Amino acid sequence: MRSSFGIGDFVLRWVFAQILVLATFNPTQFSYFRWAQTAFETDLPLVIFLGVVLLIGYIIFLRATLRSIGVFGIIGAVLGGIWFGIFTPTEGAGAGAALALILALIKGMRWRLFLDAIYAVGKTAAPIMILLLAAALYSRTLAMTGVTNAIREFFVNSGLEPFMVLAIIILIWFILGMIAVLCAWNGLAQESGAEKIELTQADLLAIQENEAQLEQWFEELKTPGVRIEDNKMYFSEEAQQLIKDEAYRESVYKDEYTFFDVKNSLASYSFQKAFYQMLVMYPNHKEEVVAYIYAYDKVFPTDEVLISAFYTYGFFDPAITEITDGKPNIHRPDLFEEYLRRTREIIAYVHHFRKTEASQKS
Repeated sequence: MRSSFGIGDFVLRWVFAQILVLATFNPTQFSYFRWAQTAFETDLPLVIFLGVVLLIGYIIFLRATLRSIGVFGIIGAVLGGIWFGIFTPTEGAGAGAALALILALIKGMRWRLFLDAIYAVGKTAAPIMILLLAAALYSRTLAMTGVTNAIREFFVNSGLEPFMVLAIIILIWFILGMIAVLCAWNGLAQESGAEKIELTQADLLAIQENEAQLEQWFEELKTPGVRIEDNKMYFSEEAQQLIKDEAYRESVYKDEYTFFDVKNSLASYSFQKAFYQMLVMYPNHKEEVVAYIYAYDKVFPTDEVLISAFYTYGFFDPAITEITDGKPNIHRPDLFEEYLRRTREIIAYVHHFRKTEASQKS
């Protein structure tokens, strides 16, 4: 997974972009636009074919550009559009949202994640809109009752200097702010509960039992579904269920996984299943998968969990293994080796990030 972008890559993309643009149109007669005008009636199939080729080239470069510029490029495009008068600030907000949506789709955003994003934005925007609506109603009420005119006339007829009027306004804001902070502080103090918490012997035993269960869960998480000891093959409970329960096996495996599937697996604490789903998705989402897996390295050794996930779910994947009379039979060893290669590659990235982080701390 390459993460650097050098000057050579920039020059190469720039050269090909110039060739694409000049091949489409230039002041001379040697361009697709000029040639298509004359050959449209005689060589229509060739005109359409070359037009499609150029269109594919533009799509590829647009996709590469959006993937390269990222969020900062969207910010620059919006601010640049406003600066050069291409659109107003209000229109710029819509343009930024459209570019962000295009970028998310290019990076693999699915319909479910799109709906989740709309729901999250709605939860954030709704309270703000309610505040704006309440402020508008409050200001309109003050105007209708004549309070704003009375305050304005009072300061106009008071003979105070402008800076004194400004100081009074700031003082009022300051006092109101202190009142709001004191009210919020009292509310938090009441909710926090100042009572002293005393742990009984039963509470201490419950905590120790939970710690023991947590250690046992970590060990199960690192244990592969299939392991060989003393020339004997042992299967975990999950592996046995995958072998014996065909309906459960069909519910676990899919032809194609998404990050929504990963999210559901993580929500149910099925980390091995989530890691295997990301292992299948790895070729098309390398950066996202590595970042996702390494994020859990602070909690448990992700390299060991990834290996156990591979030997649990990879071993019984219907695309790799057939279950005949309760016995697994690998019919796609090439795919099994490919998944094993992906596992080793991800683990190599995890080890690299660990060393990099350790060197930065030291």
